[in-house]
Amino acid sequence: NGIVYMSAEDTLVVSSKYQSTAYAVHRSRKELLWAVGSHGTIPLKARNPAAEASLPLFNIHHFRPMGPRTFLTFHNNNNLTGPHESAAAAISVDLAAGEAYVEFVIHHPDHMKDRLSGGAVAIGPGGLVAAAFGVPPLQVVSVHTQPKA
Repeated sequence: NGIVYMSAEDTLVVSSKYQSTAYAVHRSRKELLWAVGSHGTIPLKARNPAAEASLPLFNIHHFRPMGPRTFLTFHNNNNLTGPHESAAAAISVDLAAGEAYVEFVIHHPDHMKDRLSGGAVAIGPGGLVAAAFGVPPLQVVSVHTQPKA
């Protein structure tokens, strides 16, 4: 449900909510570089215990670059084993290690559980991250400083 072109790497990052996967494709070579999610080519792990509690991520979509190989994504945990939950997650891709990591997760606030719309927005290159939920209007509910690698 989203495509981002990263010109410095000549790479398209295509996210599919219903495949729950983000794909990085080198544009000129037409080569799949990596995929993260349900149909991923590299495993998605948690960087810390707080992120571990959010795995697995379901219906990941709207991958947006935050910095070198770090992305902000939105996900909906509406699987059969738990209640619906919306959250934004920061995911880093480590090609040398062949792994991707959930760095942190911003959860949907309890007072807005009845609203099923939301979004995730990166502010500035490698700077602040905001997650906004609800419609209309979107409410900024959390602002985080991007963790340093």
